[in-house]
Amino acid sequence: MNGRPTDFDEASRVAAYASFGNGALLEVVLRWLPPDGSVLDVGCASGGLLAALEADAGRRVGVEVSAPAAAEARRHADAIVVGSILDHGLEVPHAPFDVVVCADVIEHVADPTEALEFAAARCRADGVVIVSVPNVAHWSSRARLLVGTWEYEETGIFDRTHLRFFTPTTARAALEQAGLAIVEEKPVVPALRNHVRALDRLHPVVARWVEQRWQRLAGRRPALFAVQTTLVGRPQRATNER
Repeated sequence: MNGRPTDFDEASRVAAYASFGNGALLEVVLRWLPPDGSVLDVGCASGGLLAALEADAGRRVGVEVSAPAAAEARRHADAIVVGSILDHGLEVPHAPFDVVVCADVIEHVADPTEALEFAAARCRADGVVIVSVPNVAHWSSRARLLVGTWEYEETGIFDRTHLRFFTPTTARAALEQAGLAIVEEKPVVPALRNHVRALDRLHPVVARWVEQRWQRLAGRRPALFAVQTTLVGRPQRATNER
């Protein structure tokens, strides 16, 4: 990811995020990407999202602070820039873009507002910035605090390299502070079978019915049940800047 410390084994982290970009995030990107549109993936890791967009994006560019991850991402992009988005003067070719993605990035940087402003400045006026952040208000976080623990891990909500923590409410505020008007919000709720393994023994039709009911129920309390929040923002250009 972009802007995070590197006091751990980079090869292990590249492997951990090798499939990054699939699933719920990809669905959101495809929904907002115009035909043959351009994508900038800020903090592209090893290029999972860029690879997944090969058939849909006309141009794919990434920014990544980790050199090993960037080397892998180059196989899936028209251009990869190695560096931190907080480094003033960092140049990104082919800007502006139809879609700028900041997935699991702003929690790793010291100044999330500056990171989001970087993304917004490289987005077309009619384009979008797609941001995803872990939800620290998830029930698992609350349970840990309830018993007085806060142990960091290699990945996920408690990634040891997180400098900032967000709830859905504070994530929305961060985008708005950076001049992005929110046009879509999507909570990411894990499948119930991730928590209740016994569901794997149910008939597929029954298991699907249970999962649908779970998603509907959890969707009513996203701050409690979503492990991640995905937000779509549109840059607000001031009239005197046009």
